[in-house]
Amino acid sequence: MSFRLAKIKAVFYCIDRMKYFRNSDFKKDIYYRKFYDELNAARATGKCEVLVNTIRKLNNSPAALREKGDIRIQQIFEDNWSNFLKTQPRDNLRSAIVENVEKMIQCKKLELGMSYYECPNCGKYVMCFHTCKSSFCASCGKKRRDKIAANVSKKVIQAPHRQLVFTLPPELRGFFRIYRDKLSFLFEAVNESIVDQLKGHAPKKFKTEKRKIGTIMFLHTYGRQMNWHPHIHVLFCEKFLTKDGELRDYYFLDYDYIRKHFLFSVTNRMAKFLRHSKRVSLNIKVKYLKEIKSALARLKKGSYFYGKKNETATTIKSIKGVARYIARYAAHPAISERRILSYNPETKMVKRFYDPHEDDNKEEGDQDYKGRQFIEEPAIKFMERLIVHINDRYFSVVKYFGFYSNSSKNNYKNIKKMFSDKDIDELILRLNWKFGLLYAFGYNPLLCDCGTEMVYIPEKSIQRTEYIWT
Repeated sequence: MSFRLAKIKAVFYCIDRMKYFRNSDFKKDIYYRKFYDELNAARATGKCEVLVNTIRKLNNSPAALREKGDIRIQQIFEDNWSNFLKTQPRDNLRSAIVENVEKMIQCKKLELGMSYYECPNCGKYVMCFHTCKSSFCASCGKKRRDKIAANVSKKVIQAPHRQLVFTLPPELRGFFRIYRDKLSFLFEAVNESIVDQLKGHAPKKFKTEKRKIGTIMFLHTYGRQMNWHPHIHVLFCEKFLTKDGELRDYYFLDYDYIRKHFLFSVTNRMAKFLRHSKRVSLNIKVKYLKEIKSALARLKKGSYFYGKKNETATTIKSIKGVARYIARYAAHPAISERRILSYNPETKMVKRFYDPHEDDNKEEGDQDYKGRQFIEEPAIKFMERLIVHINDRYFSVVKYFGFYSNSSKNNYKNIKKMFSDKDIDELILRLNWKFGLLYAFGYNPLLCDCGTEMVYIPEKSIQRTEYIWT
């Protein structure tokens, strides 16, 4: 282990005790008071860090979360999955849906194995049940998001960035639900639109200098209402790179050109596929060729595109925030569990809310202000909305283009990166179970109430292959 990594670990151990953690703040959260034995054992040590650690650990225990009324997507699917399969047999579902849902239902259960840790001082132990690693799991999704953010941070150079958003017209979205592998058309069309604009500025220099832009693209398939709404978010570097490794400014974006080019590029790819693929039935071909013609006639100015220049993505903190924000939706179910208000196991009804996009930048009291929307629906319907957004296996929802691409042969290594090695080490360290909890919730899950750190006991741990099914 490097000295730098060891130092980062020490810093995590000494996290400011008074820092506010949204899910663990012991000043506001009183659920730990129900666990008298653990609390008194921590007090008896006389160590403040042990007491604070125990309180935060108790506040995030399954018992405390149940007291708070937290609703887990896992619980809803576990209660209703067998009934759901009666309405939607396995053969009618994509294999990725069945695989991800059933892995998620098993998350943190003995079927997946567990790691056993024991205190060498007092003999207390903790069993850490293994996670499912499913992209559909709300719990595992956070780690996946952090991994994506770490990978993005490794590549980002020290230069201003901005976020771009490319959206499809409503009439074309159904095509990509039928042919999910063709979602790659969106990535290709976005890249072509941005590159062609750069090429149009100076075609000869573009060719002789082998100019390249740097973009990182994220696919999102849903909106706030959990509807099917595929669109692309882009982390766009406001520089281009020449074959000599020189960075030059590139912040001007011609909105009109990009809107029209993106729509033309997507519809052109769709039309070619519809006309020449043997996978397409006649009805589908006629339907979507007509929809393409209608969209092009209706949207003379092109498809929706957002790319406002601002100063919010020019520092390490802001780039990290943008990367984590975008990655969140690329590694998360279509709804945050915080937006699920209630679930009744008897009536099988789920209540949730969302805030309409139309209310963004508006204040309550405005004439067209809609306000928070509440929806109550059967669990089966809720599940149907969610599983639509499970991506097929091996389909990448994050792609790198230009000089951010792994295949780029430009002199990219000599350019100063936005994040130092220390920053990257810290991000990678958070992927570890223990340090991830320290960073997110402010407690060490292996710190015993007596003040000693528990150690891993391999002979008492269970691997998935060792579990005997009954």
